[in-house]
Amino acid sequence: MKKVMVLTVRITIIALVILGLTACSKHSSTQGSTTNVPANQNQNTAAGEEVTKELQENLVYLISEKYGFYLEAPMFWSGRVVISEENDSFTVKHRTTSKNVSAKNPVILNVINYGSEKKWEQDANKKDEPFPYEKLGVINGNVFAGMPSFDFPYDDKSPTDKKEYTEIISSLDVVLKSFKPINNESEDKKFYGIWKIQRLLAASGDADTEIARQLIGKKLYYTDVFAYMEGNIADRNYYREKTISVQEFTEQYNIPFAQTDIPENQATMVTVFDDANYEQISKEIGNMFLVKDKNTLIMILDGALLELTREGIKTDSPTQHLTEKDNSEKTGEQARNEEDTAEQTMTKGVNRYAAAGINDPVGFEQYFYAVQSLINSDDREEVVKYFSYPVTLQIHNQQVTIKNAEEMLKQYDTVFTLNVKKAVAEQKVDNLFVNYMGVMVGNGQLWFGVGEGEKYFILSVNP
Repeated sequence: MKKVMVLTVRITIIALVILGLTACSKHSSTQGSTTNVPANQNQNTAAGEEVTKELQENLVYLISEKYGFYLEAPMFWSGRVVISEENDSFTVKHRTTSKNVSAKNPVILNVINYGSEKKWEQDANKKDEPFPYEKLGVINGNVFAGMPSFDFPYDDKSPTDKKEYTEIISSLDVVLKSFKPINNESEDKKFYGIWKIQRLLAASGDADTEIARQLIGKKLYYTDVFAYMEGNIADRNYYREKTISVQEFTEQYNIPFAQTDIPENQATMVTVFDDANYEQISKEIGNMFLVKDKNTLIMILDGALLELTREGIKTDSPTQHLTEKDNSEKTGEQARNEEDTAEQTMTKGVNRYAAAGINDPVGFEQYFYAVQSLINSDDREEVVKYFSYPVTLQIHNQQVTIKNAEEMLKQYDTVFTLNVKKAVAEQKVDNLFVNYMGVMVGNGQLWFGVGEGEKYFILSVNP
């Protein structure tokens, strides 16, 4: 009876949430693509009917690196949730933007490794005891269970958060039913798997070398659905393979093919795309690589070549090497120092904003979400405070210098056009473009810069 009561409470909460939702109809097509959870996830069987290609491109994937599964969520979840895998659970939280809340980032969902199927059956069938978990699937004989939140933490004082949380909760059942193990094994696709960046093989310049070295020790995941580097959220990806000759490679990348250590006169090159029509190459690290053999990939990164080895394959050392000659000339102390540096790099992780002069990636992303939220909610008086004045913008093919926030407020509709607002609203933090000039939104509609004291600002807007 208590189990029925728990379920009734949850249904009631979701019903109330849906009654308050005014904007969910636009997501109905995505929410309608439910899938059934198979009895045993080890058998790599499709969960229910295949989702269409169009719907797949409108999904975002919530990934558990710790347990090896993922959930499919509607695209509007992207940028609105944060994920952690601490305390033996996979936890999804709503990213709070309002300051007028008592508790920030409330939990939406917890997924745990409940234990064996036998234990699940024993506990789930106990009479007159509350059991709030839902069985999502089975991996390696262990049941993974979800426990959705029964709370509704926002009120009318935080309307944006309330609306977002409502939309997310209304689609939660669909997300729970999409549980699947990560498939990173394939007879045909040698590059499926978990890969570790081991060493730098060659680079065309100092800047390339420095950026590439920061990646030593990081992991890359190539699966049947997505390609990504150490994170918990990814988009749908597609692979295109082609054979590239020695001459083609040398002409395109200005690096001798011999530096790849591939003995043949040609190699299979894989490019990662964001769309099924192979028109938009992914902006993520690892979007282009050569397949050396079943246990080795050669990643191409802006004029640098990095060697990746399959997870679990032993290698000599994670240290960076440019050529065999360089290695032979190093003293024992130099080699140890290099290894220490590599260890530190692995511990600290890569700062993808380093090229723009940003030293605090977490702080910058918090800043980005704050600005994005203000622009999305059309809070003009706050948005204009985020510029560094005076600022010169290109408006109607003319350079216009805006001296202060008051002038920017008068020009707001001219500066923040629908084109700019759309680019900001659709921008995902994982896809921000970074170079020495700053951090770019969309196709250049807006740029962020950083000044002294790690002070961020809107550098430019291009209507």
